[in-house]
Amino acid sequence: MKLKTSEYIYTSPITIKDKFKLIYSTRSGQLLVIPKSYLSQKENKTSIDMNKLSKEYLFGLKDKSFLVPENENEIETVVENALQSAQDTEVLYKIISLSANCQLACKYCGQSNYNKNISENFYSSIEERIVNNLKTNQFKQLKIGWFGGEPLLAINTIKNFSEKFIVLAEKFNCSYEGMITTNGYSLSLENFKLLRKYKVNVFEVTIDGPKTTHDKRRNLKNGSGSFDKIISNLKSIHQYCIENKENPTINIRCNIDKENQNDIEELITYLHDNKLFPLIRFYIAPIIDWGNDASKNSLSKKEFSQLHMNTIKHLKENDIKSVFPFFPTAPKLSLCTLTSEYGELFDVEGNIYKCTETSYVDAYQDKLFNIGSLKEPFKKYDHNLRKDWYAKILNGELKCSTCKFYPLCGGGCPKSWMEGEPPCPSFVYNFEERLLTYFYMTRTDNQVSNKKQYYEA
Repeated sequence: MKLKTSEYIYTSPITIKDKFKLIYSTRSGQLLVIPKSYLSQKENKTSIDMNKLSKEYLFGLKDKSFLVPENENEIETVVENALQSAQDTEVLYKIISLSANCQLACKYCGQSNYNKNISENFYSSIEERIVNNLKTNQFKQLKIGWFGGEPLLAINTIKNFSEKFIVLAEKFNCSYEGMITTNGYSLSLENFKLLRKYKVNVFEVTIDGPKTTHDKRRNLKNGSGSFDKIISNLKSIHQYCIENKENPTINIRCNIDKENQNDIEELITYLHDNKLFPLIRFYIAPIIDWGNDASKNSLSKKEFSQLHMNTIKHLKENDIKSVFPFFPTAPKLSLCTLTSEYGELFDVEGNIYKCTETSYVDAYQDKLFNIGSLKEPFKKYDHNLRKDWYAKILNGELKCSTCKFYPLCGGGCPKSWMEGEPPCPSFVYNFEERLLTYFYMTRTDNQVSNKKQYYEA
């Protein structure tokens, strides 16, 4: 088979010890150190001189997608892999927005909260949609995401639904797992134990900074703070997990804009001093438009990218788990519920959505994201948004089709593209710096030698 150099290679302009280059495949997420004599660069395109390579070396580079078949149309292959992944997934993931209500009045939230929880009468309709998917026999796991508003305001519904979902999964020879996105205020030890009993293994809690900063941004509706109770809950959970040798995944998300960008390290230090690591993992996320003007105070994409990298570096230097690495280590085949063949979100009104950011948001109450209703007799919905999304990439309507980073992000958030805001991931703005930072934080001098043709960084 004749081979060619992949178009999806990033080559560092920096030469290491006058002999080596860092090359990274955005199709595989693999980083290699390679003798620079094997490479040539022309018009921002890397070429690998295959005449200098052994058969074993050629096979290794092909296996890691640095080399590809000569006649391959790579963008078509990458998109086809994404489409196939969406169809062939072994995990059936459904999201249930249990409550339209929330105890907090976060200043950037775009949801219109009101006092209503999902009716358990909707369970039969939800089950019908899940069974219709499970009976294809392709799935090995049923995964439910508990969402809101604040899902813990409907804790009894989590219990009742989970009991039925666990039985349903067993019927179809699937494992079962739950995930929850919560503000953490009602994540008491008692509720945590109940969630764990019903196989909730992944928790996401938002803390926007140290106490003063967090309470200013994520206060209760009566104006009082939420920080102390959230931290108290996490401490109790931490102690319980140590005593009972439990190891759930608990991610702390910090939403960032200009107001709290300088408070991150203080928050990390506080969490560390209160011995919440290594139970928890940490990451930051930019505040984006949510059908409102929340993004007006956001950092620029380049500013956030630098802050994001510095935060990861700080976590690594202090041996703290980061949710995200410096750069992706695998291609992103599945984006979200919108691009998933089977992904759906159900809300308290019985609406069925293809996007988690649209329920209870007035600006998105149209048929673009709201694809159906649990109140209607069962039917399959034609998810044109998903089909149109990949067609636009293949047709060159989005700049993703010519971007060498496309396999890593899959194009980002489709909703953002529709709103005219390219959702390019933070790593594209300082990729070189991230590669070098990672390399010099992890390498050993004896790895960089000319005894091997390449090694995996």
